[in-house]
Formats: sequence, C-alpha cells, structure tokens
Amino acid sequence: MPAEGESSREKPREEVPPAAATAPKEPAVAAMAKKETAAAAAAGESEPSASSRQAPAGKPGEQSRKQSVSYRSVLEQFQTFTGVKTPKALIALFDQNVMPGIRQEPPVVLSDGDATAKVFITPSSSQETESPNFALKEAKLVSLKMEENNTWVIELLPAKGAYKATVRMLQSGAMTEIPVTVAPPISKTMKIGKGDALTEADFIMFLKERGTGKAPRFDLDGDGKRDYIDDYIFTANYLVKSRGGKR
Repeated sequence: MPAEGESSREKPREEVPPAAATAPKEPAVAAMAKKETAAAAAAGESEPSASSRQAPAGKPGEQSRKQSVSYRSVLEQFQTFTGVKTPKALIALFDQNVMPGIRQEPPVVLSDGDATAKVFITPSSSQETESPNFALKEAKLVSLKMEENNTWVIELLPAKGAYKATVRMLQSGAMTEIPVTVAPPISKTMKIGKGDALTEADFIMFLKERGTGKAPRFDLDGDGKRDYIDDYIFTANYLVKSRGGKR
C-alpha cells in the first residue's frame, strides 16, 4: 500500500468496544454472544452487495420477522460502476450510499493513523425494544455516547492504510452492517499534483494515464494492477484535499 509505512493488505481486524458507563438505554458494548455471531453470519460478513435478510421467526406473540441489513459501501459502488470514468461520474458515486438514519462526519476520512470519523446512528422506533451492541472492523473505538433523539455517536479511528471499515450494530435480533467511507492517503512518492493539493487537471491525468498490465500507472494500493480500488482511493483523496471532504 502506498500509504506511508503501512499496507492495506493486512488481515482484517475487528474490535469490540469496551462496555460503556451504565445509563438508561446504554448498550451492552461487549463481545458478541453466540447468537450475535450467528446473526453476523446471517448478515453476510464479506458479501460485496447490500441485502436485506429475514431472520428465523420468533416465538408466538413476538415479532415474527426481523431483518438484517448490509449497506453497500462507496467502494462497492466503484466495483460495479460500468459508465464512462470522468471526475464528475466518480465523485457522484460517493453520493449514492444513502443509509436511512445513519450519517458519517466527515463524509470521507483518510486513514493516516490520526484522522477520526464519527458515525451517527438513529435507530427507527421499531428497533428500540432493546439497547444495541456495536462491533468495529478495521477501526478502533475512540468514544461512544448517546445524544438527543436517541442518536448513538460512535467516534472511531480507522486502521492506518485501510480503504474499508465497518460498524456492526446488533439490536432486537437484527444485524445492521454500516460501511465507513475511508481511504488511505496517496503517498507523496506518487507525484500526483503539487504538494498536498489535487486539481481537476490532476484527476483527468490520473484517469488517462493508466499504464499497462505489466507496468500499471498510479497503482495506489500496491497490488500490482490498476483497478476500481485505485480509482476509489484517488477520488477520496481528491474530495478531501480539494474540497475539505465535501462531496
């Protein structure tokens, strides 16, 4: 991985946040029990497309159908994109990961080992029968708290060099898998743009100069090929460096 001093090809790490302070409706933020592990498997831990799945029916008098949801990440939008690659078209892919009741601030974060992101989660009224459990993948917990309107705020630090990270929420028997939009910073050795700035002209050059199969140009993730991951990493860096993270 061109991100300085790190590689994104490390074995994915999953962190379960420590238990939070006792308070009304506070989550049991601890290791997932066996039933939670089963729910995680049902949610599809590494499946590339978003889906909604029915959990087994509950006991009579209880909710008979519970859904587990895995939202599509921006990276997956890049993987399935088949249109003409232009700066405008690739930037637009960052606007297509709409997740009801969920938002990330800043909307794009570079995994430089220092920058953190906050994920705001407001469960629907149908999910509030019990407090949620949270687990993180490719990220470390910085803080966890509840704000007004029953909104949970998870501040996390992405693993250095990561280009994908996940927040998992287990509540009322349903698993919600939330992608965090994260990408490694482009190494200065790549010599794209001047200094830390990136312009639209740099973007056009990046898309045009792809090199060859044996000698790919701007192989940003260091896997020996030029593909959608490199396009995603560049676009994320462009948004952060040219627009302060704004889409």
